[in-house]
Amino acid sequence: MPASPEMQPEKDQKQTDLQTPPTLPPVATRPSLTAETMKAFITTGVVILLTPLTVSLTFLFTAALQSPRPSIEESTVALDYEPVALGHNLQLVLASHPTTAAHLREEILMRIGPDEPDCVGWMKDFNWSYDCAQRVQGALEKIADEAKSALQNPFDRSPEVSRRIMSDIKAINIIEEGINAAQQTPATSRTGDFEVNIGVYNSGSSDGVVKSLASFKFDGGTVSLGSKTWTPVKSHSFANATFGTLNVSVSGEEAAREQLQNKIKKHEKVHGTLKINMSEKLASTEIDIPAQD
Repeated sequence: MPASPEMQPEKDQKQTDLQTPPTLPPVATRPSLTAETMKAFITTGVVILLTPLTVSLTFLFTAALQSPRPSIEESTVALDYEPVALGHNLQLVLASHPTTAAHLREEILMRIGPDEPDCVGWMKDFNWSYDCAQRVQGALEKIADEAKSALQNPFDRSPEVSRRIMSDIKAINIIEEGINAAQQTPATSRTGDFEVNIGVYNSGSSDGVVKSLASFKFDGGTVSLGSKTWTPVKSHSFANATFGTLNVSVSGEEAAREQLQNKIKKHEKVHGTLKINMSEKLASTEIDIPAQD
């Protein structure tokens, strides 16, 4: 006969009261003092190491933004030719009219600046300079007008003065004819030297200065080109500079320079690269020296 519930063993009755004990949260472990110290030491060391690098990179980036940024926007090549000799009549007139010659010289010097070509040298060596035509002709017109005005002066018309003025006017005409003849004579004999006039643009946020020494690299080597002065270029501005072989002579470049001059004299086309330096920033452009005059 089955036992009644009241007769069940005590352990069976207690089984219904048993429950699963609650799960306790994990106990957080605290890092040791040594680990904390090591972590702080490493962090501090990384900061110390990276701070100079960050400062340096920031400085370099800022300096790059504020430095000049040159570029060569245009270039023109001008060859140098053997001078054209002036006529014998012109030489005689300059020698026989020293007052007129001195007056002409003064007028020419008033029309040229310190960095412009010598436009009075022809009065001594009698070799004409093509670049001086406009200045010399302007000076001749000025002294011719003065002589004609003096000839028409009613207060000074003595025969002696009139003859002197007429002689001066005739001398001025002979000089002008001689210069016009030389100017119209084509120059074909190359010296082997040349100049390059370049237009430099500074797109940087600070002013710069183009140094007076440039380089020209061609298939026979590299030669230096010189300018008479350094050329300042303001920020976001344009300036012209002229470099040439006549303005510089660098030791060790003799062979390359001679080879370049021979190519130019023989009317060979020369291709090369011109490189300039503006405040330690470089800019370059391709240059062609033509075979044809």
